[in-house]
Amino acid sequence: MECRRVVDAAACLAALRTDGPFDVVVLQQSLGSTTGFHLLLAARREGYCLPAIMLTEKGSERVAAAAVRAGVADYLIRDSNFSHLRALPSAIRRVLESRVTGPGRSNHTRRVEAIPPSDLRHLVLIDPLTGLYNRRFLQQSLEREFAAARRYGYPLACAIADLDHFKRINDTYGHLIGDEVLAKVAGLFQSNFRAPDLCFRFGGEELLVLMPHTSPRPAVVACERFLQTLRDIPIATSAGDLPLTASVGVACLHNDNFAAPSDMLAAADVALYTAKRQGRDRVVLLEACGPLNVKAA
Repeated sequence: MECRRVVDAAACLAALRTDGPFDVVVLQQSLGSTTGFHLLLAARREGYCLPAIMLTEKGSERVAAAAVRAGVADYLIRDSNFSHLRALPSAIRRVLESRVTGPGRSNHTRRVEAIPPSDLRHLVLIDPLTGLYNRRFLQQSLEREFAAARRYGYPLACAIADLDHFKRINDTYGHLIGDEVLAKVAGLFQSNFRAPDLCFRFGGEELLVLMPHTSPRPAVVACERFLQTLRDIPIATSAGDLPLTASVGVACLHNDNFAAPSDMLAAADVALYTAKRQGRDRVVLLEACGPLNVKAA
């Protein structure tokens, strides 16, 4: 990794103009007389759409969430023992793998686009119907992200979404329409999460997302946003617009509440079936102490 360090926003803009191209920018939330947000806006006005990782102070989780909504690719919470610096290389890797770098400028795109369709890895790792990662790649991704979260002490959320009454669509309209629905829902699913999050087709009509640096409540909020998107936007198909809902189960690694990746995955699965039993079209969070029902607004 080749790094360029600058001390303020003006020097950063100057470096972008003279020393680029760069692949990623790591910046503090506060930059003296300005903020990281203002720097990114200034850079974008000049055409530099770099993915950014923001360093925020402990207790500034709301600011970090706002940063992600504003387009920051990821964030790390600064702490006194510098664990955020140990986590930084893996955060940079995730961000770089989540987009394609253009000549001189970077475009912030989704993670699956980092593997060209002509690449053999595309056939091995990507589900051809949905464009999401497949279950083959899930196991190694889950183990890697779980180990990193345990080592560096940050939370990791896992959510499984299952389309409600999907069999009725296949039985009524046929499997080709069912495939159209699933492909479009997968696009909506992926668009509701951050670039560093990993989205998979778990199996059938089940979709799964791994969310690094995400504690339980923000994970639930992200999943609720996905459900609301489904409610608001009927799925356009060759057979017409079809209304659809989904159920979501969430589990989150924090404070060593899960001993192994399989335990967290099993908890998310149990939470999903709890959501189904409780009436569908909702998010259920399962923590070590038991299930907490959260009805999606």
